[in-house]
Amino acid sequence: MLTNAESYFPLTSYFLFVAFGFWIGELYPRIADKDALAKRILITLTPIYAVHQIFRATVEIPFLPEFQSDLQYVLQYGPDGWMSCALALMMLSLLHLIIRRTGGRLSPIFTHLSNHINNYYCVSYLFILPTQTLLMAVQGHLWEGWLIPTIYAFVLLFICYWIIERYTRWRKRHPLKPGSRSQMIKTAAIWGMTVVVILYAYPRIDVYANIWNGYLLP
Repeated sequence: MLTNAESYFPLTSYFLFVAFGFWIGELYPRIADKDALAKRILITLTPIYAVHQIFRATVEIPFLPEFQSDLQYVLQYGPDGWMSCALALMMLSLLHLIIRRTGGRLSPIFTHLSNHINNYYCVSYLFILPTQTLLMAVQGHLWEGWLIPTIYAFVLLFICYWIIERYTRWRKRHPLKPGSRSQMIKTAAIWGMTVVVILYAYPRIDVYANIWNGYLLP
């Protein structure tokens, strides 16, 4: 359900992905012949996914028209949710076959992405959101087409990799000591500043800035 406050992780909309991920995570390591499974998945799900995407792109949904809006990209109703799970299976199968065909040479790339997926997510948004804000403030719209956003995505991927690797090496030289006095002081200071900012800012907010109310549009 849409509200004035922006929420990217509604439980009822996204719980399917959590449950599906746990199920695959438990089942996949126990599968002996992953090559045969990957081929079977691609042969079976690719035409189903393609047909679904064609219908979604050409046929309007007769109910809940907000799902048709580009701004509602965080909302996924049942069939779209299942097709997202199908796409995840297809990508898993395709990447497995690519790694096997290349003799494992690409495995370190995917391993690094997998082991640091939360780092990539958090670091990338430190660049994505300011870039979006700057574009909207300067020219009133985001980049058009696919070429520049694609180039930006690859550049950002390398920037995230460099930052993550630098931080990982620095952390190895300066390991955290959870019980140390300095660490406790830093943690308390961060939480204290967060509480102060919330207590100061929250009572002054009349309308929450989010994509639903177009707060960056001129």
